[in-house]
Amino acid sequence: MKHPILIACGLVLVFLTNACGYSEKEWQAQLDKYGKLNDKYEEESEAHQKTAAQLAAMEKKVLRAKNELEQMGVNLDQLHSQLQERGTEKERLAQSLEE
Repeated sequence: MKHPILIACGLVLVFLTNACGYSEKEWQAQLDKYGKLNDKYEEESEAHQKTAAQLAAMEKKVLRAKNELEQMGVNLDQLHSQLQERGTEKERLAQSLEE
């Protein structure tokens, strides 16, 4: 798909160059130049879209990993609490046995 602004600029250039006395060969060279620039624009636009899609996919992966790490942190906190409780129970039992 040709970019409409580039096409319009090319057409304006054609009319202006004819009015200024440029040859058909000269204005055709300019049109070719703008056509190549438009093609490059299209390629870069497609590359940008692919990169944006890859970035979005990576952001989703990072978010999932972050959520998993947060969940692991909660699990570690729970395990730590359980160990503290068992340590306290062990101390109570040890005191009971001493008495």
